[in-house]
Amino acid sequence: LTGGQTFSTPVSAPDHTFTIPGFGTAVISSFRGAALMLSAAAAKIRNCVITGNFANAGVLYQNNQNSWANVVTTLQSCYWTGNTNNSAGLLFFHRTWVNMINNVMTNNTASSGVLYTSSNMPGGNTININHLTFYNNTTTSGSNSPVFFQGGTVNISNSVISNPSVGSVNIIN
Repeated sequence: LTGGQTFSTPVSAPDHTFTIPGFGTAVISSFRGAALMLSAAAAKIRNCVITGNFANAGVLYQNNQNSWANVVTTLQSCYWTGNTNNSAGLLFFHRTWVNMINNVMTNNTASSGVLYTSSNMPGGNTININHLTFYNNTTTSGSNSPVFFQGGTVNISNSVISNPSVGSVNIIN
């Protein structure tokens, strides 16, 4: 997946409302998700190279709004490199469930958090990360580091997280 780009501001990005049988409605904005935008989706993304994308809110943006507990996205054996995000979260997980297995993230830049989780509800995220190699990723904002976890549960195992910045992991509960 290469060359994706979102609108430059949320004001210029049109919203679309979809009705999801059994779940209700979801509003999707093209301001998010330059390469991948997932909402109420149980995607399985495997063996992909994601490179050269520009986003304002997530090269990958996942938002399940806490409503779909059985909706789990799997990112397996993907290589994320050379992507740019102008705001929070190059990989932006909001109120969602994700399994990341055997991924490499290198040479990506985000304003705030290359790997970013956000939820204003306790237990809003469950992110399982196994065998992630995360190196040479940078943020342009001094307030947040390349790895930023806010809310929910994040389990990391058998992984290497290495960054050029001091204080490379922010965890806020």
